[in-house]
Amino acid sequence: MQDIERKEFCLAGFQSVLILCVISWLFYDSFWFLLGAPIFGTIYLMDWLKKRCKEKERIFCLQFQEFMRTLTADLRTGYSLENALLETAKELRTLYGPEDRIRKEMEYMVHQFELNLSTDWVLRSFAARVEQEDVHSFVSVFLTAGHVGGEPIRILEQTGKILYDKLEVYREIQTITAAKQMEFRIMTVIPFGIIAYMRLAFSEFFQVLYGNLLGVLVMSGCLACYVGAWYLGRRMTEIEV
Repeated sequence: MQDIERKEFCLAGFQSVLILCVISWLFYDSFWFLLGAPIFGTIYLMDWLKKRCKEKERIFCLQFQEFMRTLTADLRTGYSLENALLETAKELRTLYGPEDRIRKEMEYMVHQFELNLSTDWVLRSFAARVEQEDVHSFVSVFLTAGHVGGEPIRILEQTGKILYDKLEVYREIQTITAAKQMEFRIMTVIPFGIIAYMRLAFSEFFQVLYGNLLGVLVMSGCLACYVGAWYLGRRMTEIEV
C-alpha cells in the first residue's frame, strides 16, 4: 500500500464518482442518488485498494526475484553480505527507476548501512517494511543459516526457485483465464449500453420507470441483480495464488 501514489488514489476517486453519475442517470434519471457518494465511494475505494495492492505485490515479487539473482551473483564473487547488498543496490539503479519499490527499498538499506546499522537489523527492517510473506521467510531463513554456518548462496538459489515457480503458476493461470476475464469485462458494460441505447432511442418507453415509487423499486431490483451477477462473475474469474 505504501507505494501507491496519490494520483492513483485521485484517479480511483474520479472513477467512483463517474460510475455513480452513470448509475444515477441510467437507473433513476436523478442525481439525488449521488447523496450516497460517500458510502459508494468508500466501498469502491476499499475494493480498488485491495485489488491494486495485489497487483503491486506481484510486481514487487518480480523485482525481488531480480534482487535475489543479483545478490547471489555478488556473493559468488566473494563479497561479504553487507558489501554484496551495497553492490546489488548499485546494479539495481541501472534496472529500475526511482519510483520502483525495490529501488526505494535498496536506497533506504544503503542509508541504514551509512548509519552503521548491522546487516541483521537492515534485513529485518526490510522485511518489516515490505510485509510480504516471501520476503519474511527469506530474511528469517537467510539470517538463521548465516548464524549457524549455513550456505547463503544455496539458500538464495532455493528461495529464488520457489518464488519463480510461484510466479510461473500465476502467469499460467492468467493466460488460461485471460479470455474469460475479457469476456467478463465486456459483459459488465453491455447492460449499461443497452439501457443507454433504450433511453436515447426510445425515451418515452423508459419514462414510466422514472419519477415514481414503482419505477424506483423496479430499477433498484435490476441494479441489485446486476451487482450480484458482477460480484459472482468477478469471483469466478479471479483466482488467487
